[in-house]
Amino acid sequence: MALTRQICILPYHFREIILTYNLTRSRTVVDLLGTCSPSGSYQSLKAFLSSLSNASPEVPKHSDLLAVFDNNQILQRRWKITLDNSVQCHVITCVLFLEIDDGSAKLQERLEYKPSQWKWQLKEDDKLAVKQLETTQNAKDIQYRRHIHPFITQALVDVVKEQRKVDEDAYEDEIDDVVKKQAHDKQYKVCPHCTFAEVPKRSKICPTCKQSCSLATLKALGVVPERHSDQQEPKAKEKGPKETRVHVSQPPEARYKFTYEKVASESAHEYATIGEKHPETPPRLIVSEPLFLNPCSLEAVAKVFREIGVKAGIHQYGPGNTKQWLVMAYHTH
Repeated sequence: MALTRQICILPYHFREIILTYNLTRSRTVVDLLGTCSPSGSYQSLKAFLSSLSNASPEVPKHSDLLAVFDNNQILQRRWKITLDNSVQCHVITCVLFLEIDDGSAKLQERLEYKPSQWKWQLKEDDKLAVKQLETTQNAKDIQYRRHIHPFITQALVDVVKEQRKVDEDAYEDEIDDVVKKQAHDKQYKVCPHCTFAEVPKRSKICPTCKQSCSLATLKALGVVPERHSDQQEPKAKEKGPKETRVHVSQPPEARYKFTYEKVASESAHEYATIGEKHPETPPRLIVSEPLFLNPCSLEAVAKVFREIGVKAGIHQYGPGNTKQWLVMAYHTH
């Protein structure tokens, strides 16, 4: 009985009610689990969740940091014209910081280590080559705009021609007709006897000619609704002799060990001249609050960079900040 009392909470069972509440959002389910296992009550769960959001994670301002951001880029493309068409889009960007140094070196506070001070210092020959490249690119851009502008103009003219005025401020085209037809076909069907086009889908008798409009009647007359005509008849499976297949695979431990040893040996051979630079203790990882931005354009990426710079303490984003530069990485899928 001691294991079912609410004052006894074990970590494994408490993890179970956190996952269950995340999936169900039901207080009743949490209370039921709390009465038969040492997982705690609904009040204990809500108190724990509330304590997580009291203080946001603090990013160290005077430590050398590596900033990483990632966006899942959930974007559906549906080119088919359908009624009530909707797509999914993910607009949350996750940000985390890796503390490379605890603040003793302060390399990111030194201006001479900023990449713009040493990485982009070009020689005279390189500057001339870059200038020639920019001139060539500008000439290509002018030629591209000379050809693309008439194409876009003609496309816009064709789209405007397809529009027909319905009301004082309303226009329609073929896409509107397709959507209206789909909405109509969802609710009504055509009578095969009198061609009345507004027979309700669930109605078996035509309200005009009082003839049968059931699916069996339509099939007997050879008039099958569109949604049934698109469906292909399933092919009969050919029966063959019975076969017994035996799959022999390597155990996961041996497979992972072989892969790790192979990668480790190749890496050691390629970078044999570089000594081991891993710290004795793992670096500190700070998971920051997510950004409600989707870095799908240059403007959005600039906003993400600006928000990361504010969190990391770049000097141009706040008074008292001394960090001159920052290492950033983006996780690609």
